[in-house]
Amino acid sequence: MTTHDIDDRPIDSITDPDTLLDSGDVSVTEDTAVVDEETVEFVADAPDMAPVGVTTGGETLVMRVTEDCSWKLPSSNVAPEASFAESAREWVRTNTGLDISIESVAGCWRHRLSSRETDRTATRHFVVLAASPSVDGQAPAVPVDDGPDRAAEAGWFERLPDDGARVPGTGLFLD
Repeated sequence: MTTHDIDDRPIDSITDPDTLLDSGDVSVTEDTAVVDEETVEFVADAPDMAPVGVTTGGETLVMRVTEDCSWKLPSSNVAPEASFAESAREWVRTNTGLDISIESVAGCWRHRLSSRETDRTATRHFVVLAASPSVDGQAPAVPVDDGPDRAAEAGWFERLPDDGARVPGTGLFLD
């Protein structure tokens, strides 16, 4: 099991992003915005996310989940009380066939929204993880598989493609 320098806790034990925010050992970015009620409702129902920068040999794994999706870092939904690291690891394995080793928490983004119409608020966390392929050496080939759970496309990039989406943490791994 991999550990990091947040109170020497195993990465797989991180299920509550507020413990990262309060630790002082992780870079935290906080955004607040006043938005319409519909956006607050959407974010209130949305799961937290675990974007993961999988890097090797100066390249980063980037994927398009569907044909209509933008290129971006692998980013898994994280169910309440689930491990951010295990969710990210499983997302990459399911969508690309690659096994990865989570090395550290690269940062945490907290987005807080307030409704301009009511007093309702919503918060969503993005715990950004740094990882590497579980194999040593050059970037491994992303297995080609037409399975129903596989990403439409995935590959190794030095820069985010021009039509890419910058999920929280993208700038830590790609220009």
